[in-house]
Amino acid sequence: IKYLYKKAKGILLFMNVIEIFSSIEGEGTRAGELCTFIRLAECNLRCSYCDTEYSFTGGKEMSVEDIMQVVDGYGNVNVTITGGEPLLQDLTELLNAMNRYFVNIETNGSINPVPLYGDYTNVIFTVDYKCPASKQEEFMNNGEALQDLEDCDVIKFVVGSLEDLNRMRQLIEENEFKAQVYVSPVFGKIEPKDIVDYMKTYNLQGVRLQLQIHKFIWPPDMKGV
Repeated sequence: IKYLYKKAKGILLFMNVIEIFSSIEGEGTRAGELCTFIRLAECNLRCSYCDTEYSFTGGKEMSVEDIMQVVDGYGNVNVTITGGEPLLQDLTELLNAMNRYFVNIETNGSINPVPLYGDYTNVIFTVDYKCPASKQEEFMNNGEALQDLEDCDVIKFVVGSLEDLNRMRQLIEENEFKAQVYVSPVFGKIEPKDIVDYMKTYNLQGVRLQLQIHKFIWPPDMKGV
């Protein structure tokens, strides 16, 4: 991976951006609220169910100033920084410029975000734990880094099978997570009602089922929504 965000003699150059758009938050603690999305380029994983493969390559070089002009223009209080994998680029200057926004960093779970950006009081993390269906389990750490997350953060289990649900339950039973726990179906791979039945069978208190509501409003593969 090449990190296209860099500094030279203390002067900010560029971040590699796929798209910036305004929509509603489709999942998580702010689901349904207006939000500005900043999608950064590049990813170090190749999950089997990825719905943003177009972010793996390409992108447009933008300065933090250019990014903020777009963000300020939308006027949304909420901002989500996503990818790709946003933690592959240095977000420090961008976050410094966003102190008046409520920022959510969506990360694939391969990098612990807390040591990097845990001191920002206006930033929360949504961390995706990779279950077996992702085909990327070798990048995970069995929940150890997830212990650093606070109660304002989210651990997201994306599940597509009974095996995935069992892995989620194992992690929950073996750890005392402070973060909120969400479970989301791989779109078109598992019925939400089957997840509810599983939650009832194993009495999974404190686990919240979520659906990606933007995929019900617009075509599931539509960009910029």
